[in-house]
Amino acid sequence: AGSVMNIVFAIVLAAVTLGVCGQTRVVDHAYIYQVAEDSPAQAAGLQRGDRIVSFDGNEVTSVESAVEKIAESGGGEKNMVVLRDGNEVSLTVSPRRQESDGSYKIGISLAQGTERVRLSFFDCIKEAFAEVGQMIAAIFDFLGDLFGSLIRKIFVDSSIKVEGTDDVMSVVGVVGVMSVAVRENFELLLYLAISISANLGVMNLLP
Repeated sequence: AGSVMNIVFAIVLAAVTLGVCGQTRVVDHAYIYQVAEDSPAQAAGLQRGDRIVSFDGNEVTSVESAVEKIAESGGGEKNMVVLRDGNEVSLTVSPRRQESDGSYKIGISLAQGTERVRLSFFDCIKEAFAEVGQMIAAIFDFLGDLFGSLIRKIFVDSSIKVEGTDDVMSVVGVVGVMSVAVRENFELLLYLAISISANLGVMNLLP
């Protein structure tokens, strides 16, 4: 009963966390993650965090489409519209040809963005079951790799390193991680508590 309650508590805490904090989802928009020094992008005034809206009159809907449009743009000045602090900013950039493959680049690294989504009561419960289920599945994957490599080490090749031993954390290590989470992010602390509760439930059921 105690082991089951650990898992139930993890699900309840996950549902409450999702209800209070919402769910972070990845959105495939082209955000500028980094601008290279002495690059066309830097000369044009592009900044980290800008979201590319259009390039040379063509709408940009994803990281992949942004890369394709810039690579195939050709030389000369190109109009580029980015979203910065909620406002659209129009800039002029001159892509630079790469001798290696003949494509054009402007000297930026791109990344997908994230958005915070508020969930309904029933969606919180549904997602809580899914998240805790993924945590439990990850525990069994870890245990499978651990004992599988241990068996191979004993019966096949004694020189094989047992997988996962570097990932096991002591109580002291857990306390250290949680103390960092307390200082950094309360939401992270909640998810650590969910993970620990799910781990305890599974580990206590194994015997």
